Amino acid sequence: MRIDSGETHDMRTYTFHDATERTYSTGHNILDYREDPGLGRESNATILVKWTNQTYHDENLRAMFTPNWDAVAGISRTNSWRHRNRYYAGLIVKTSLGVDCLDEKNAETSHSMSQPTGIDSRKDGLTAYACADKILFSPTGEPDNLISEISHPTFARLHSVEFNQQGDRVLTSSSSLDLIHEVDLDGNITWTLDLWRDTPFNTNVLGQKFFRSKAAVGGMSIVAHNPSVVALKDDEKLKDAVCVLDDPATYDGLGLSTNLTPVFINTAAYGNNGEVLTTSFHRGEAWVINRSLGQIAIAAKAMRNPHGFHLDPFLDGYMVTDTGNERLSFMSSDLEEERTIDFSTLDDRKPGLEKARWLQYVTRLDEALYCAVISPRQKITLFDPARKVRRDIPFDPEWGIQLVAP
Repeated sequence: MRIDSGETHDMRTYTFHDATERTYSTGHNILDYREDPGLGRESNATILVKWTNQTYHDENLRAMFTPNWDAVAGISRTNSWRHRNRYYAGLIVKTSLGVDCLDEKNAETSHSMSQPTGIDSRKDGLTAYACADKILFSPTGEPDNLISEISHPTFARLHSVEFNQQGDRVLTSSSSLDLIHEVDLDGNITWTLDLWRDTPFNTNVLGQKFFRSKAAVGGMSIVAHNPSVVALKDDEKLKDAVCVLDDPATYDGLGLSTNLTPVFINTAAYGNNGEVLTTSFHRGEAWVINRSLGQIAIAAKAMRNPHGFHLDPFLDGYMVTDTGNERLSFMSSDLEEERTIDFSTLDDRKPGLEKARWLQYVTRLDEALYCAVISPRQKITLFDPARKVRRDIPFDPEWGIQLVAP
């Protein structure tokens, strides 16, 4: 397989190779971890609440286990008035993890924000937030003290933001347009990886092929030009259609809906020596992108809707969240060793969601402290993989937490 990078300053072809063969792997069950009521109580965290109407989304999730579920639309056919291709009001919450319930009453600060999904800070305190289709900057990390923002026509459902080592650029994933952007702090795009430059990465579950210009289509007949999301989903004549999306403004900063997006690049982070780490929600893979060599290593595969591929010191390598299988994988830097933790055995799931599996995101908070957000349980689970201890903290029933940051 191969794909090409998208901007004119980097037109190289990237070649893929499978790096998922391990020489050593082992698995752990989170139920084997001893409960430690004191774990993490001295720690503080920033919580990104992507929406504040979780009970609304829970009703939608319950429909997933009925015959009325529409997998393409991501809704129940009997709840056709519901849709998720929009941005919701969210919160950025700063709190102590010493509390027994995470909510606004126990929070130190709480600020409303449009669908926050990514956060990173420089050493001097400058903090970047990915919110909906913008990157916002605060010199102190306080969301009520914003000094600048970066927007771009091809920003749509940003899922992450991270500073480079020098602190003069940020990396972000424009998930619902399948683009990875590196941007300087003046808003200039310095590098882009365009996932639609090659088949099958431009082809979605309905067989629709997407191109960003008429010139890129080649000899194929164009069937639809900037078609609406509703038409792509419902119009039978657009099944297997060749589509040109050359006006992102048509999609109001939202891009395509999740299930119509071919790859759905979920998160993007920096690896070693300028590498880029990313996950494909639909392909179930984690990639290490070597921009110098023009190579992409498939570091993990056969996952369900993965999130959060990052550098991590536990095995001196990486960690990735296998969301739909509710597993966390630690991998060594040479990808030879892997250690997984299975969270799917945890009970206390919300009524009607006993079968639901959704490990939203795992983050590292401190030297030996990690946090897993398990949406069907409406709890976070703090854990220490070295000492094998854990602690649950429930959170507000209306909070849809994206991640917990240090």
